[in-house]
Amino acid sequence: MLKNVLLLFVSFIFIFSCEIGDNPVEDNSLSTTTENDTQTENGESDEENQESTTTLPTITKVGTITSDETWEEGNIYIISRDLDVEAILTIEPGVIIKIGRDVTFRTSETGKIIADGTSDKRITFTSTYSDLGGDTDGHSYDQYKGVWEDISIDTTDNLFNYCTFEYADEAIKQSSNSDPYKITITNSIFRENNTGISIKYNTSTESVVDNNRLYSNTYPMMLDGTFDIGNTNTFTKEDGITTNQYQRISLYSFGTITIDRSVSFSETEVPYYTIAPTEINNNAILTIANGAKFVVGSGTTIYIETGSDLIITDGGAITISMDTNYDGTSVIDSSYYWKGIKNGTSSSSPYRENVTGAYYSENSSI
Repeated sequence: MLKNVLLLFVSFIFIFSCEIGDNPVEDNSLSTTTENDTQTENGESDEENQESTTTLPTITKVGTITSDETWEEGNIYIISRDLDVEAILTIEPGVIIKIGRDVTFRTSETGKIIADGTSDKRITFTSTYSDLGGDTDGHSYDQYKGVWEDISIDTTDNLFNYCTFEYADEAIKQSSNSDPYKITITNSIFRENNTGISIKYNTSTESVVDNNRLYSNTYPMMLDGTFDIGNTNTFTKEDGITTNQYQRISLYSFGTITIDRSVSFSETEVPYYTIAPTEINNNAILTIANGAKFVVGSGTTIYIETGSDLIITDGGAITISMDTNYDGTSVIDSSYYWKGIKNGTSSSSPYRENVTGAYYSENSSI
């Protein structure tokens, strides 16, 4: 009897051990399944719906960076509290930066950010609510515009190339009006921000904002009136449908838009827009290029100081927002007209009359 029991027990152990060998327990922590990064026709990376079942290694950054350092591909960098950059921060292609709620990432002193991605390895600036690269906060919060504050630039020679910015209040913001800082923003995507690019102050003539795509933002751009932005940026998603809530380039001022160096309004996809009076001085020339539109608020005036000038090229226009075709063909109540263009900066200066390309002004329209 005892012999039979022992044989039965040995048989049970043998069968159980075979089952374990045939069916190993899955270790989900080692899973490397990642949704493929789709490419658009123009080579842009569509990261909106990417999620990973594996969390990449995370490195938390807070406080102040005081010596040069490099953020390496293969890591997620978490900025959970305000971070100051007082040295050279180099960010490699493919790096993911997640920024916490109400947090600012800023340059100061002699610091600068060199974020130089590539077309197939974009650098992503997103919120800590994002699961890009893996769930790093353990929550399933809904994303929204303005989760994190901004990348605040207060130094010169910063570079952002092939980057993606999402869920910020102001994704890139020039924070000082004291010096003409140089900044380069190229080949980048701005989406789901309150403001995409916010360069409101005295910008260096060497600054470049080219070949970027901005969509699903409240305001795509807010610029100083002297920033010559060119006509290479796109304000619509690749689908050709999705735009921005306010589809325009907003000109920023403390009260008056001051144009004190020559500049061309050349962007043709969206209008330049202001509700503030505009003053052209210091021998500057403002050119409204062919196809460009300068939209002004009702009741506003453009003042031109002696020695300065305003040129509206054939196909350019100055009008008001209700003129949806920007060509003077809309039917608009005259109480919404703007004042006109003055030769001088005083209240007694005369208006220019019969200006070609000026629509719906009380004094300067044909």
